[in-house]
Amino acid sequence: MSSHHSESFDTNDSHSTHTPNRRSKVWEYFEPELVDVDGVMKAFCKYCGSKLTTRNKSGTNSLQNHIAEYCPKISVEVRNRFLATMKKPLDGPFTFNPKRSRDLMVKWCISAEIPLNKFQDKNFEPWMESLQPTFSCVGRQTIRNDCISMFEETKRDLRTELQNLDSRICFTSDLWTSNQNLGYICFTAHYIGPDFVLKKKIIAFRDVKYSHTGVAIEEAITKCMADFGVKEKFTITLDNASNNMAA
Repeated sequence: MSSHHSESFDTNDSHSTHTPNRRSKVWEYFEPELVDVDGVMKAFCKYCGSKLTTRNKSGTNSLQNHIAEYCPKISVEVRNRFLATMKKPLDGPFTFNPKRSRDLMVKWCISAEIPLNKFQDKNFEPWMESLQPTFSCVGRQTIRNDCISMFEETKRDLRTELQNLDSRICFTSDLWTSNQNLGYICFTAHYIGPDFVLKKKIIAFRDVKYSHTGVAIEEAITKCMADFGVKEKFTITLDNASNNMAA
């Protein structure tokens, strides 16, 4: 939920002559002039009198959130009219693309860590049909297969990117041991991309054979690097545990 800060109405505040850039529709719901409050310029809500700070980084987000969610004096009709203006207008007639919708659903499922059995909920399919009757709902096994396919595709793209890099790849690794003496290694690649932006990618998170000797760690790291086709121009940083030194 977005943060919100308001102050009580005070008729003694002086109004600044500073007028903000009013390209956003949200300015229709605030007074034309900003208010100077202790040296900070704030927007003055026409409905409840709250004074909100606008910052360069967030733009008018705080103002939009106030009108869309928080203002206690605004009517439902006015609020809904404002929300309608926030929707991105279509460039032309809308054409439903089932593949794009399915791909976006898989990305959402992965990033939000949605349990796959949620797709068997009895209310899921009616909800989808209310949004787009022609969209075919899928079960948890199909979603699982789609997630794995997307993972494999992303892995292939990352493998190609790493193999074609002109810069050096710096790997870091760490090892965990569970209460059941199960070991897990996390292998991360750090590199400068073609756009000269520093990137960090976890390229492996896998189990390590017990006991976690230098040979076992070396085997896990070697398999990972071979899997991504990295054979040169790299460094590896580990902690100073004896088994890491041996690896």
